[in-house]
Amino acid sequence: MTRTPDLHKPVDAYLKAQQRVIDHWWAIQAQADVLGPSALHATSEATLSACATNWESFRTDWHIRAIACDATQFRTWVTNRVVEAAKSDETVQALIDGIQADPEGRFEVALPKHPTMARITGMLDPNDYNLTFKNQRSSDAKANNHLVPSLAALPKSLDYLDWKVLSLMVATRNAIAHGSAGSMTHLTGAMNDIAGVHDKQVAALGRPKRSVPSTGIGRYLTVTPQRPSGQARGTVWKPRVITICERVRDMGAKFRP
Repeated sequence: MTRTPDLHKPVDAYLKAQQRVIDHWWAIQAQADVLGPSALHATSEATLSACATNWESFRTDWHIRAIACDATQFRTWVTNRVVEAAKSDETVQALIDGIQADPEGRFEVALPKHPTMARITGMLDPNDYNLTFKNQRSSDAKANNHLVPSLAALPKSLDYLDWKVLSLMVATRNAIAHGSAGSMTHLTGAMNDIAGVHDKQVAALGRPKRSVPSTGIGRYLTVTPQRPSGQARGTVWKPRVITICERVRDMGAKFRP
């Protein structure tokens, strides 16, 4: 009998992993006077990249575990995909139509309510890459297609600001990794886009109508934005890399059942 996965475990592990990344940045920052700004800038780039990797691994692991908790919706989605693919063959389509035309007929993929995670991974991620949750639309579509409603509601609770931060994080990580003209253009677009949101701290992560050279990403992440006029003094402003990592860390708590 397959054991139903515990969805609390990946959330707890993710929160701890992201906190370790944040704590490591602060430990290096405490030695910045000795190490120099270049070391801190490099640490900011490494911290952002680690944060993005942790997030993407967590999303894949949690999603597969959530399917294994109750594969009812996933089975329906797989059945529909198989039926649609089979209908490209006229002979097979006639067989399916004949089955479905009978009041008691039903064509359904045989999949238990609690399949193993290995089986689900083999179906969704046969090459052992992380699943892709490119944007809110694709993430919500996977949630609706693969998960029962009570679990689908958890990833769908990520809001407008969450997705703006995630978009900036991914664009920054890709620019760090590639340094290509295309990745830098995408980063500039993400920075300009997030600068227009209503939340002042999130908006400060961006740079309206400005770009960052590939050699300046570390400095951009390390800088603490200036407090805008009219902002409450009790609000704590931190380096961009920490603000991003803390917000992405806290998104994980939304996935706790």
